[in-house]
Amino acid sequence: MTERSNTVQELLHAEEMREALVSSSPLPIIVLAATGEILLWNAAAERAFGWTAEEVLGGPLPFIPSEREEEHRAMRAQDLAGQGFTGREIRRKRKDGTWLDLSVSTAPLHDKNGAVSGILSIYVDITSQKQSETELKRQARELARSNADLQQFAHAVSHDLQEPLRAISSYAQLLARRCPELDATANEFLHYIVDGSQRMSALIRDLLAYSRVMEGDNGYRDCVDLSVVVSDSLEDLSLMIQETGATVTTAGALPVIEGHRVALTQLVFNLVSNLSSTGSPTRRPRLRFAQNGAKTSGS
Repeated sequence: MTERSNTVQELLHAEEMREALVSSSPLPIIVLAATGEILLWNAAAERAFGWTAEEVLGGPLPFIPSEREEEHRAMRAQDLAGQGFTGREIRRKRKDGTWLDLSVSTAPLHDKNGAVSGILSIYVDITSQKQSETELKRQARELARSNADLQQFAHAVSHDLQEPLRAISSYAQLLARRCPELDATANEFLHYIVDGSQRMSALIRDLLAYSRVMEGDNGYRDCVDLSVVVSDSLEDLSLMIQETGATVTTAGALPVIEGHRVALTQLVFNLVSNLSSTGSPTRRPRLRFAQNGAKTSGS
């Protein structure tokens, strides 16, 4: 009799433990009878869906919107067949009419004969996660649209700027040919105009190519001779270097590296122009390029 009494107490204690676990669970837990009536509706379900246990026990699930009824019937059929779900994403409505995105896991409950007598469902609220995913998709669409607009703008600007640059270069060359009386200084200036126009034209083409890189065209990466990059940048900035009295030197031949030529040219251009702009009559900027990269040796 003592052993039987202890066994009964252990079973009662186990039942109390199960009830405590269900009632204190932070996740909504619902148990349905095989016929569809609600048998258990824990406190977390009350908080998540808005209905109290007294309002729903003995009745059908109240949060199934009409447009989701067919989905729910298919899920119940699969549960009653003993299969269940793990982490299935569904949408349901709270008592106040707001939508909840949920991840539900279900398991069939069997009677002593092995027949399915009920369905246990555990829900995880993933509304915030789904909202974040929706926002990320919206931002991705906006970014794709913005990139497409930028690409169209780059094409338009490239075409519109090339024509006046060709005109500047052509008229400068025409002036040099038709005006032989121009002195050496004037011809030198005309040469600078032609050379600058051609460089600008090449830069526009490169920027258009670079815009394609930003769209994911990784094939644009190429072998870039840094000596040529530095030389081109110094020639473009020759007037600024002369006005500020800056000194730019290279220690031997610079390496050939893999990268985006336009980006590297812009890097060197910015580095030299930023340093040159700090020049003063009493302190002239100095910049030295070496094999281990570009670095400043004074300012």
